[in-house]
Amino acid sequence: MLIEPMDYVVRIIVLPSSIRAFTSIDEDGRANIYINCTLSRPRQEKSFWHELHHLKRNDFWNDLSIVYIESA
Repeated sequence: MLIEPMDYVVRIIVLPSSIRAFTSIDEDGRANIYINCTLSRPRQEKSFWHELHHLKRNDFWNDLSIVYIESA
């Protein structure tokens, strides 16, 4: 799946320290990638690519468990 920048919005916000990043899909089908602002810049970038990888694999549109998805 080809992901274009118009397919997602990145938001750098305060999150609990146990959460590096997460993605939610809005009602228009656009991905909202939330990244923890307390992370170092390299860790923020790694977290961004991790979330983008989920989009490329269509992880949000299948019936697999989050435990399985994160371990794959």
